[in-house]
Amino acid sequence: MPQDDILKSNDDGYSALHIAAENGHLGTFQFILSKVPQAQHIEVLKAKTSSSHYDDDEKYNCLQLAVTNSRVKMVEFLLDKTQPEDLLNIKDIVHYLAHFGGAQMFELV
Repeated sequence: MPQDDILKSNDDGYSALHIAAENGHLGTFQFILSKVPQAQHIEVLKAKTSSSHYDDDEKYNCLQLAVTNSRVKMVEFLLDKTQPEDLLNIKDIVHYLAHFGGAQMFELV
């Protein structure tokens, strides 16, 4: 499968990585990421959805989707793979964790 197809968004503006992060499918997420050249990992992980199916107009990256849906293993993987500030500024990360993540995710940062 060509890399471009892997990173394409669906009609809701979500790539396969966004969907895997949102649903906590870590193995699928890792497989998809393995198909993307290493040099592009941060850019791919920073990419926000082009639309939102939540009740707001916010657009989300993989870390935000994982935190929003309490996907602890996914959050742990993303934070191990990157520096948190590569994906969000620290203030936003703390706000997301406070709102959605609970104490278990705070320990990860």
